[in-house]
Amino acid sequence: MHNDHPFATWGLCGHERVLELLERAYVRGKLAHAIILSGPAHIGKYTVAVQLARALVCTNEKNPARPCEQCAMCVSSKNNVHPDITHVSRQDDKKEITVDQVRALRSSLEHTSLFEGYRVAIIEDADALTDEGANALLKILEEPRGKTVFLLITTNTHRMLRTIQSRCVTIALSPEEQHVIQSFLVKRGVDRSHAEMIAALARGKIGTALDLAHDEEKLLAVKETHEQMLALLEDASWTARRKRIETVADQWVQANAVAMMSTMLHTILRLSISAVEDKTTHTDHRFIAIARRGRSEQWSQSISFLNTVAYTIQTTNVQPLFAYEQFLLSLP
Repeated sequence: MHNDHPFATWGLCGHERVLELLERAYVRGKLAHAIILSGPAHIGKYTVAVQLARALVCTNEKNPARPCEQCAMCVSSKNNVHPDITHVSRQDDKKEITVDQVRALRSSLEHTSLFEGYRVAIIEDADALTDEGANALLKILEEPRGKTVFLLITTNTHRMLRTIQSRCVTIALSPEEQHVIQSFLVKRGVDRSHAEMIAALARGKIGTALDLAHDEEKLLAVKETHEQMLALLEDASWTARRKRIETVADQWVQANAVAMMSTMLHTILRLSISAVEDKTTHTDHRFIAIARRGRSEQWSQSISFLNTVAYTIQTTNVQPLFAYEQFLLSLP
């Protein structure tokens, strides 16, 4: 990222198109009152949302499009105690965001800002809202109040009410190029050869890269899971794939492997559409060979099936092996 970029101090890796879009909208006074940030897990959606919230409450008038990190508002928001920034997410023992949480959010937003500025609501896993919760949120979005901005974070917009989506501006974050993540890690003191391996395994997800850079044991586990998944995708028959999945299904649930497979399939989908080398894989010929085995429509359908698997495993007590079997049947 260029040092003269208006969001250069945000500490983000990549996503320049998204940052420039938000900056232009803010400077022109055209920032939407509700924004959906979508994309694979660990790609930087939450970081973008948090930093945008900090920029909105920052009192630095010299650079209004970014948080100064020094004023009292920036300090309080950085410490997660700013009264005008509200976070909503699934509670530890819940699989969904309840209607009571949305009602509590509405109640908190009925008061004007204590500092006559913006009020920001960040909703993580917005696709996990209960039906009642989603309808309650819809009513709030239908009645925007002054300088209030809603930032909805999701890995799966298909699980969100279309009426909610219609009242939001949706911004999709894509996996970052491998060399960008590698450079980001090197600047933070990671050995260059180590950073290259981590960036390759992260599959364009900066959050994953940062986790792996600080956890050697996790790095080895991810490397093993990545190889298992690639081998599964390379298998041409359902029988061979079924045999592979039998021994690792339960393990993959614990390793949050669905998110990794999702990123891999999105890479394959891009390759099948463009028929050219993908910078996120650095010309990984194994991915190119897999992409050529199916049409883009088929890979897109496989991604939809995988999203269903993720939701099923997350919200029910289904056996992981059974859930994964449905996904295997969709692979070209």
